[in-house]
Amino acid sequence: MTLNPKDRLGYEFGYAYNRTHLSASGLSGQGMAIHQAFADVLLYGPPSEARIRPFPAGGVNFSNFVPPGQSAQYGQGQTKYGINYSAGIKIKVAGPWQVRFDVRQFNTGKPFGLGLGGRLLENEISAGVSFTL
Repeated sequence: MTLNPKDRLGYEFGYAYNRTHLSASGLSGQGMAIHQAFADVLLYGPPSEARIRPFPAGGVNFSNFVPPGQSAQYGQGQTKYGINYSAGIKIKVAGPWQVRFDVRQFNTGKPFGLGLGGRLLENEISAGVSFTL
């Protein structure tokens, strides 16, 4: 969801559910869930009347990693906080309809003590259709 209170400024909130495989010592690629939520600030170059509006965005996020055989409903996941940043473009198609393309990277701590340090970087490439009010 995006809110645009000013002509060249927007706020965006999102949630994603991902399925992946966890491969680590003692585990053989078992299924794992990741719940992600984020809040970002968007800065538009062109004004809201423009047909094509590129934008950078950035903000904060959290990812709840749920290991194989566990459930987030019972608090069995591990939550890590981080930042995210992206770049994208919104294109007006007709009337209130738009399409959107963006590339985002989430930068969070590693769950379950994986690795010897550093951060977990998750890349997201997305496209969507929106209806503006």
